[in-house]
Amino acid sequence: FALWGQDAPEWLSMRFPDEPAIREFAEMWNTPGIRVVETTTGLQCRRVDWLGEPMVIVAGPRAEVSRVQAGLSAAGALPASHARWETRRIAAGWPEYGVDVTEEHLPQELARNERLLSFTKGCYLGQ
Repeated sequence: FALWGQDAPEWLSMRFPDEPAIREFAEMWNTPGIRVVETTTGLQCRRVDWLGEPMVIVAGPRAEVSRVQAGLSAAGALPASHARWETRRIAAGWPEYGVDVTEEHLPQELARNERLLSFTKGCYLGQ
């Protein structure tokens, strides 16, 4: 699942007050670059900016993810529908593989040069 918005690490901190990895994650929230931490219970939290604003992707064992989702809901977090995700994704220009893009598309068609290509390491079309 995903939590989006600038206050996402605070929501996680409320749910994991004694988890060192979550404290570390919250402390480095505004540091540039991709950040990933793994909790002692096997959850992975990754900051991404896919939709033009900070978002935390939380993944891990199904039972643990369900427990965290229930805890966040009990704390007042509101679940978003797939339609809400689609609306935000489309507004942000974030393509979804199989819907907006296939293997027939080039990275340049998706405005993803900075994420998908390195012209200094030999990662370019025609190589």
